[in-house]
Order: sequence, then structure tokens, then C-alpha cells
Amino acid sequence: MNSSLQSYLSKVTFGEMQKFENMGVLPIFSPLNECLEYFTLSEALMNQLITVTEHDSGVVLSSKIRSRKTASVSNSLKMNELYASDQHAIWDGIFCMAETEDVRSQTGAMKDVFEKRKHDLDEFLKALTHNPHQQGLLVFINGKVAGLDIIPNEKAYKILHSKLVKSYAMDAILLRKKTGNGNQLDNAASFLDEVRTCREEKHKSVGYGWDYRFQGERVVGSNLDHQLEVIHASFFRVDESDQTGRISNFSRRRDYRV
Repeated sequence: MNSSLQSYLSKVTFGEMQKFENMGVLPIFSPLNECLEYFTLSEALMNQLITVTEHDSGVVLSSKIRSRKTASVSNSLKMNELYASDQHAIWDGIFCMAETEDVRSQTGAMKDVFEKRKHDLDEFLKALTHNPHQQGLLVFINGKVAGLDIIPNEKAYKILHSKLVKSYAMDAILLRKKTGNGNQLDNAASFLDEVRTCREEKHKSVGYGWDYRFQGERVVGSNLDHQLEVIHASFFRVDESDQTGRISNFSRRRDYRV
């Protein structure tokens, strides 16, 4: 594992668990709060510092779709050295969500699913709030680790907190069950141990810095690193279909049933 991420993870501490329905969030903190200053995309657009000619309408992707996209881009980099994702697999996942929510839309299916669940998502946001100095979150759904996101720049994380919560909350809504048992702090530590043992590949980022890609038996992740500092790291718990980017079979579709 690259030294900047390894150093960061070695000093991670967790805040008090926040829970709402079947989702739990452990806020992530670190004493390593000296970080690069930068604008998030929304800040840059608001201040007219950049112009985007093509975009994805700003719709939040669920954590499951994000994990599938992470895996497919990693596979593309490994095979072809190209930043390309398997759009068939991603759209299949979106279709499964739309089908579950009984959303009929030829375009913008993800946006329509989120719009249908807007009230529910707002309830998650009210309960799972941002903490001062927070730099990330580790999320449980039905008592099991779903994934984590780390953004050491506290200002940037605060801006992105609600978007990240909604990303995981969408899957929590679709996978509603009774909260699982088990020591979640132990589960969090075990997940970090899995992250540390992932296979790593290093690629030049499209922009500044280096894009590190990680793959383990049940974990995929990525880390954007610039000037030996973590910019944004994300890791997800995955199954075989997420790892390979295959189109969902019946059992995968069934997992999305409410």
C-alpha cells in the first residue's frame, strides 16, 4: 500500500456511531489534518473557474453502483491502461434499482429512483449528520460493512458529506432488513485490515497526482494521491459480480428487492 494512505490509516480514529434504520455510520477522524487546499467540483462550477461541456446531470450514484464502477475502471486500467468503465454492467445495476422501485424511465433512471426516494433520503441525512473536523465515514448496512470514504481536507469533506451519505442510504433503503448483530467496531477494524492487504496498482491520474487501484478477495478501492497526500480514498465490500463487472444474474437482482 502506498505510504501516504498507509500512514493515514494507521492514525485513523472513529467517532460515535450514528444509526438510522438499517444503516450505521462511523465518522472518521485523523490528526493528520495538514492537507492540500483545493476546490471541489461544485465549488469550481459555482465560482465559474471551470466549464463542463459534458456531464452526468449531477445525480448521486448508489454505493453499489460506485463499487461496480470502481471495479470496472480498475479492470480497464489493468488490461488496457484506459480510464473506461463497463457501461453495460453499470446500467444493469441502475436498471435493477429502477425495476425494484417500479420506476419506468427510458433515460435518467438513477435520477428518477432518487427522486422517488427523496423523502426517505432526507430522513437519513437528518439523522446521519456531519461532525466538526470529520474526514470520512465508514458505513454499515444491515450490520455489515458496506464501504468507506476518506477525504482528509475537512472543508471538502463537509461539502461532500451529504452526497456520500445519500450514496450509501440508497442501498440501505433498497436492502432494508433488521439490523444485523455483531461488534461493529471489530468489523470496522477487520475491514481496514482487509484494505491494507489489497493488491495495489499505480496509474497516472487523468489530472494531477497518481491513481492507486486496490483489489482484494472481497474489497475493491481507489485512492487519488497528490504530492504524497491522500485526496480521496474509497473502498467497498463487493461480491464476485461486482469484482468482474458481469451483468447481474437473478440472485443479484433479487438482492435489490425491498
